[in-house]
Amino acid sequence: MAYSHFFFLEDNHIALLSRLFRDCVDGAYFVLSSSRDFSDIAQYSEKYQNVKVITVRTDNLDERLRIA
Repeated sequence: MAYSHFFFLEDNHIALLSRLFRDCVDGAYFVLSSSRDFSDIAQYSEKYQNVKVITVRTDNLDERLRIA
């Protein structure tokens, strides 16, 4: 069974994306949306020098790497 998952970027996320690229901290992220169990995050990868948008378990997030 196929399904779609959408990620929504808001105006304030653009500045946070720029900050991820400017700071280049591997694993740094910000939360796009969150529920009790899962969060959609934008996370910087130093190896690939890019930002990935992924869904992770909320309780696995490292708050030390969160930028907002």
